[in-house]
Amino acid sequence: MSNANGGYATRDQILAIDDLSFEDVVVDEWGMTVRVRELTGTERGAFEKSISKISNKPDGSTHVQLDAHNLRVQLCAMTIVDSEGARLFKDSEVRALGEKSARAITRIFDVSAKLSGISADSAEDALGESEAVPSEESSSVSV
Repeated sequence: MSNANGGYATRDQILAIDDLSFEDVVVDEWGMTVRVRELTGTERGAFEKSISKISNKPDGSTHVQLDAHNLRVQLCAMTIVDSEGARLFKDSEVRALGEKSARAITRIFDVSAKLSGISADSAEDALGESEAVPSEESSSVSV
């Protein structure tokens, strides 16, 4: 795919594109439909950080472990949006959302993960696994 001018994309062209997709999800347990939007690149990083526990080991390496406790709820809270694409739930409201039906949360999570390019299988496989990295390197966890 090439630009109209035949050259490469410019910064302004890239930033002007509305490239976030969304999907409406019928949540029978709630008797309503919710809109789910994919994560932005920045939100994806925040999501990965929110489900990671990082600790320093005696040998100088850093131990990164995924925290499965709120993985699904955290992603849902970050991707359930209003008609304008703004989040409905603040980070401080994740716990309250987590008190809702597990079946409803799982249905929304599946759509959120698909839209955001997060493989639900790889996220679940990664839970409980950890990775040691040297402490001088920045650590990142891909879910």
